[in-house]
Amino acid sequence: MNNHVGRNVLLGCSIVLLNCSTATAALLPCDDVAHLIADSANQFSSIKSTEQYDTGTTKSNIQLPDSKNCEISGSGKLTTFRCVWEYVLGDEQAKTDFNQYVAEAQHCLGETTAIRQDQPVNHPDSYLSYLFELDGTNGRISLKDKSQLNQTFIFFVIESR
Repeated sequence: MNNHVGRNVLLGCSIVLLNCSTATAALLPCDDVAHLIADSANQFSSIKSTEQYDTGTTKSNIQLPDSKNCEISGSGKLTTFRCVWEYVLGDEQAKTDFNQYVAEAQHCLGETTAIRQDQPVNHPDSYLSYLFELDGTNGRISLKDKSQLNQTFIFFVIESR
């Protein structure tokens, strides 16, 4: 299980590793987000690998930092790109990371992107989701608690156009 450590990146280090400073790495790199949105018009064809997961989904060649996996599912207009991060049920770090993912997505997508709370669903124990209305497609970031699995999940999804 991913414990989400190691997000700091060393910057400005000398060869003997003195006078190092750290900076927090982006959880959602804007270049990757822009590429995903552009590739949604092509059902994510440029990032599909030949490797499939046991669930029948296709592994993505873009894997977002610290995610358990990023995958492409469906075909044609119903194709989605999805990354998942796993935490122990109720982990406060999941809530912190979720809020950071939402803030970084807003930063990457710009001030003019419409964002609203997504519709509720009935299967997880708790659920919070934001819908990003993009040019010709939608994106979602969701936080879900599932007590039967003793896990909390964050999902980042971009739909094909």
